[in-house]
Amino acid sequence: ASTDESPLPPCSSRGSRESGGATRDADAAAARRLRACRRSYTVELASFPWWWPDFAGGEGAALAHLARYFASDRPQHYKATRNGLSGVGFSSKFSPWLAQGALSPRVAFAALRRHEAAQGVSEGSYWLWFELLWRDYFRFLHLQHGRRLYRARGLNAAAPPPAHDPAAFVAWCEGRTGHAFIDAGMRELAATGWLSNRMRQVVASFLIHDLGCDWRAGAAWFEAQLVDYDVYSNQGNWLYIAGRGTDPRGGRRFDPDRQAATYDADGAYRTRWAELDRRGDD
Repeated sequence: ASTDESPLPPCSSRGSRESGGATRDADAAAARRLRACRRSYTVELASFPWWWPDFAGGEGAALAHLARYFASDRPQHYKATRNGLSGVGFSSKFSPWLAQGALSPRVAFAALRRHEAAQGVSEGSYWLWFELLWRDYFRFLHLQHGRRLYRARGLNAAAPPPAHDPAAFVAWCEGRTGHAFIDAGMRELAATGWLSNRMRQVVASFLIHDLGCDWRAGAAWFEAQLVDYDVYSNQGNWLYIAGRGTDPRGGRRFDPDRQAATYDADGAYRTRWAELDRRGDD
């Protein structure tokens, strides 16, 4: 395969094949550190989300959750709350069941339409519909472009090959970049297998545009961690942030300081996960 098509495994350096054993030793050490990082989190907090019981699998649980969600007023407020960081009600939380096939998007859409018929169409219900369409869009993108979506340049043939810094990548995975907002997100991901949509975008942007790492390494790390991992949405969103997908505007960089000020103004999210990290270091 060409260099542009070769996969990038997590925690390895793209351009260091000539270093041989040294690279393998460094990768093995990085893997050990990442395993230790995950073990550092206490069992009682290792749930999804961390203060909430684990969501049960299966179609029955999915349909029960769907019914509860649309019986509430949350769909009407979805547009206003969807950028939340913590909790259950700010977003639909359909994704774990959608990803596993326990919930059909058609069933979710039908439930949405019934809700709109009873409660009226709102900005919130429109955005729920839009998110379901966005999910389908990434599936059609894969049907059209296939393996091109996994190349270093993605769909942007004019893009330069991505750089990669293995040490920075490991620090990002461990939640030890030195930026409190980013580190909080990565610690939440390691402890729970979950991140809000807002934090997924922010930490992805930081890895690519601030740390100068290969976007495919981040996509692979999300694949290994997320309870709602979906190959189509995951790859499509990483391409979008990296500027190697279909958006003509190029990459999307999120200023982490501005994001923290906007979405964690009181610092509660950062404090919560800093405390968890200190507890793990005890």
